[in-house]
Amino acid sequence: MWPFAGISLSTATLIGSIANWALLVCLLGGMLATFVIVQTTDVKEEHWAEDRKHSSERIAELNNGTARLQADNLVLQTVLLPRHVGLIGLDQEPPAKKWFAGFERWAGTKLLIQVIQGDPEAQNLANEIAIVLSKFGWIPEFIDEKRSGVSLNLSEGLSVLSPSSHKAWDPKNEVQKTFAALGEAAISLARALTNAGLGVGSYPVVGANGAAMVVDFPPESEGEAHNPFRNFSPRLDGVYLQVGSRPVGATMAWIKQGRPDILGNKAADAAPAEAHK
Repeated sequence: MWPFAGISLSTATLIGSIANWALLVCLLGGMLATFVIVQTTDVKEEHWAEDRKHSSERIAELNNGTARLQADNLVLQTVLLPRHVGLIGLDQEPPAKKWFAGFERWAGTKLLIQVIQGDPEAQNLANEIAIVLSKFGWIPEFIDEKRSGVSLNLSEGLSVLSPSSHKAWDPKNEVQKTFAALGEAAISLARALTNAGLGVGSYPVVGANGAAMVVDFPPESEGEAHNPFRNFSPRLDGVYLQVGSRPVGATMAWIKQGRPDILGNKAADAAPAEAHK
């Protein structure tokens, strides 16, 4: 027998009303629970999305860091290699033929080369430079500290200088015209050496934008007193090339600075330097 078979009408009505209200409450509770579930799920999704974003950023950061370390490592490996100026080509013309193209224009130019003492690699590089330029009619001459009055101890990389005057430019002055021609030759040499991969990181060889040695300060003048080349004797009458050791320290400093370009702009994703040809 059904449990409600013997109840009165009023009782049945009451129980039915209670059941209806209970059902309504359950429906409202279900709707509320569904609303809460949907809303909290959306919030959790936002948090998960933020976590995924941070994870992706961290992974990208780690990947970029790894790429930078690999690039830095390749740069350091490159700078430790013996330096060359493309004197020999493998299955091709020697790269020096392209890098030094047109240098016969300054045939007869005296090139004074000073090499850091006790560094066979630097001496070999200097010898290669002398051989290449002699093929274009330049006149290489090796000098030492006694001639230049300049010590290259602890010197790194290459520097190219030319003589200049402290006097105002006079187009009728033959000496100044000679200095101008030597300055042009020196700049071209520094840029050719830069093209050969002999700069430091993104920086060119010193002298690529011009580096002058004033040679005509009056003997007792303040300019002569502060002239780092005051003991260069006899005075420079050609192009002066300093050949230091491989620029390991300078390259490491460049890397620590963020591998900036020539304008000083840091490039975290800078490409590794090319190996010396």
